[in-house]
Amino acid sequence: MPLDLPYQPDDAYDVSHKPRTRRLQFGDGEEQRAPMGLNHNLGTWSVSFVEKPGYTIKVIYDFLMARKGVEPFYFRPADVPLSEPKKLVVCEEWNKKYLHAAAVQSLSCTFREVVR
Repeated sequence: MPLDLPYQPDDAYDVSHKPRTRRLQFGDGEEQRAPMGLNHNLGTWSVSFVEKPGYTIKVIYDFLMARKGVEPFYFRPADVPLSEPKKLVVCEEWNKKYLHAAAVQSLSCTFREVVR
C-alpha cells in the first residue's frame, strides 16, 4: 500500500500536462486525433520545500530515498479539494540545497502521476 508524502510542499508549484494522443494525417491535410488509452492526460508537478529546518528536509529526503524513484506514494496538490482523492505519484528526481550551514535547507523535486 503506498504511503502519503510526510509533509505538504510549498503552495507555489508548477503543474504540466502533455496528453498522449494518436494522430492520423490524411493526404489532403485533414487529420484525426484520439486519446491514447484511458489515462492519457496524467500530470507532472514541480514542487519545492523552501528554507525549512534541516530535520524536516531530512524526513522528506529519506522518504524519497526509500521509494528509490520506483515506489509510488500519495500527494495532494494544494488546488485539489479534500473531497477528491489524492494523486498517486512517483518521484524520479530531487535536489537538496544546503543553506545557513545546513540548519536550513531546501528540496525541489518532480512528481509524475501514475496509475495503479
